Amino acid sequence: MSTPDRLGKRDPLEVLASTIAELAQRIDGKDTAVLQARPFEGKWTPCEILGHFVDHEIVSACRVRTLRFEDEPWMGHYDQETWVTVQGHNAADPAELLPRFAFLRSLNLAQYESLTDLEWHMMKPTPEGEYSLEQLVQRHANHDLHHLDQLTRFLKAMTEG
Repeated sequence: MSTPDRLGKRDPLEVLASTIAELAQRIDGKDTAVLQARPFEGKWTPCEILGHFVDHEIVSACRVRTLRFEDEPWMGHYDQETWVTVQGHNAADPAELLPRFAFLRSLNLAQYESLTDLEWHMMKPTPEGEYSLEQLVQRHANHDLHHLDQLTRFLKAMTEG
C-alpha cells in the first residue's frame, strides 16, 4: 500500500533524526493501558505502532545496506501485520520499545550520513524497479511521518473519545 507524500521538500535525514523525539513527545506521560488500547477496530494500538517502528528500522537497515553494497540488491517485503502480532508488540512495555527504536535509528542515521554523493544518487536495479539510496531514505522518512500522524490521531481519539 502506498502512503501519501508527507515529506514534501523537507530533508529526509532531518525528519528521520527528529522521529525519536517526536515519538517520545507523543507518548510522554501516557499510561501504558492507553498505549495498549485499540482506538479503532482493525487498526494498530499506539504500542503496536511503536513496535512497528522498531521492526521497520530493522528492515530499513537491511534494505539500505543491500542497496548500498550489492550490485543486484534484493529489497524484500515483510508481513508487517504478522511481525507486530507474533512479537506481541501490544503487550510490550512502551518504555522499552522507544529505546530499542532509538538505538536502531542511531545506527541507521550513521549509515545514511556516511553515504557519498555518488552512493546517494546512484540508481540500482531491484525487483521493484530502479532505486537510489536517496529515494529509499525519502520513503523511510515519509513512512515515519505517516505513522507519527497515525499515532497522533489514535491518541487524540482515545483521550477525547
